[in-house]
Amino acid sequence: MLNLIPQNCRIVVTGGAGFIGSALTETLLSAGSNTVVCVDNFSTGSRKNIADFLQNAHFILEEGDICDESFMSRVMQGADYVFHEAALGSVPRSIADPAESTSVNVAGFVNILHAAVEAKVGSF
Repeated sequence: MLNLIPQNCRIVVTGGAGFIGSALTETLLSAGSNTVVCVDNFSTGSRKNIADFLQNAHFILEEGDICDESFMSRVMQGADYVFHEAALGSVPRSIADPAESTSVNVAGFVNILHAAVEAKVGSF
């Protein structure tokens, strides 16, 4: 079977402490040669999901907000790939606070794209 996991790369996973992001991080780390940068603000992700990675020399936790331009600009430096999994899910949450959901899910996404372009990330 063709191995589609990147090798010898710096990979940013936004929402890396969430259910999907942490499973993706685990898979990317299993390649053994990647540095995986987990970006999460723990608003919906869980430290429990990444506890097993904290002692891995190839794992970097960057705690912060995808809406923070300077933070994302710094995190993207040297990245080869970005896997964007960060979001504020939940229909009830988006109805209760549509401005926050829009800010994170739309403006945050655009912010990540901009930071990736500025850092010349190879693939998003």
